[in-house]
Amino acid sequence: MNRVKTASTIVSFLLLLSLPPSALAASSAQCTALSSLALSHTAITSATWTAATTALPEHCRVQGVIGPGTIGFVVQLPTDWNGKLYHAGGGGYVGFIPDASAGLALHYATAATDTGHTGGGPLGGALDATGR
Repeated sequence: MNRVKTASTIVSFLLLLSLPPSALAASSAQCTALSSLALSHTAITSATWTAATTALPEHCRVQGVIGPGTIGFVVQLPTDWNGKLYHAGGGGYVGFIPDASAGLALHYATAATDTGHTGGGPLGGALDATGR
C-alpha cells in the first residue's frame, strides 16, 4: 500500500472524529453499528460499548486495521465527548497500541496506533522481516 492511500485513510478516520458529538456513538446500538462502517482500506474489527466506571466515562471502543492488515488502531468515543481529540503516541518504533485512557478519563475522543509495528524488544516490531 502506498503512502497516499495510507494518508487518505487516516484523514478519513480523523474526519469521523471531527463529527459533532451528537453524530458519534451515543448508545450501545450505535456503537455496535460502527463495526459495519465501510472505510476505504480500513477494517473495523470490533466496536464495544463500555459502561461508565469510577475512572472512565461511558464510551464506545473501536478497534481495527488500516491497509492490508498492517496498521492497528484503537479509538475510544465517550458519550459525553468534550469536542477534543487525545492521541496517544508511542515512542520510537511502538510495537503495540498505547493505552489512551488518560485522555478518555477527561472525556476526549482518543486515538492510538501501533504504526504497523508489532512485537517486543527495544525496537518493537521494527525489525520484522516482512518488510513493513
